Amino acid sequence: MEQLTCILCDRPFTPNNKQSRRLQKHPHRMFLCPQCDERITFKTMARRGKKASGHPLSFPQRKFE
Repeated sequence: MEQLTCILCDRPFTPNNKQSRRLQKHPHRMFLCPQCDERITFKTMARRGKKASGHPLSFPQRKFE
């Protein structure tokens, strides 16, 4: 497994299995280290007014009238 560099903090990290598979299929993608990813997820959930334990991509459902 190769080392990746975080695009925010420039620290090298070893990707997890999911990131490794994505990297093989899409080598041009950029990744965040786990610390930056967790920090951004926590701040995003706080801004949206949700618990930080939820999935980062779960958006509130809109009601169409």
